[in-house]
Amino acid sequence: MTMVEKLRDFLLTCPFLNTPDGGSSPALSVDYLSEEPLRYAIDVTPSAPWVTRYVDGGGVKQLLFVFRSLEFYGKADIEQNTSNLAFYERFSEWLAATRPTIPGWVAVEALTEGYFQDVSTGQDKAMYQIQCRVKYSA
Repeated sequence: MTMVEKLRDFLLTCPFLNTPDGGSSPALSVDYLSEEPLRYAIDVTPSAPWVTRYVDGGGVKQLLFVFRSLEFYGKADIEQNTSNLAFYERFSEWLAATRPTIPGWVAVEALTEGYFQDVSTGQDKAMYQIQCRVKYSA
């Protein structure tokens, strides 16, 4: 199983991801975000692979990624837009409080706050995202 597959499985354990259309699990893609709202994606981002390198060849490596979603949005809908940001605040807190059970993983952590990224063409949906990383033993 690849690092991204393990990451996806881990993120699917987040208890407050939306399950669209009454489904049994959240819609979480890799390198693709649906145009339908309440969907999520993981996008791996470029980074230096090593956090710390030991003289014996081991160390701590990292996988940087962006977790993003398409959410309902309104230019004058402060309540909806605030709710979107609140989701990312809760997501960041969940990452900080959840120890990964995947062998060799040290931590999964948010590197930024969640933030508004872009508005869809129809102006009723927007992309929000948060930058994160997995730290793991190498």
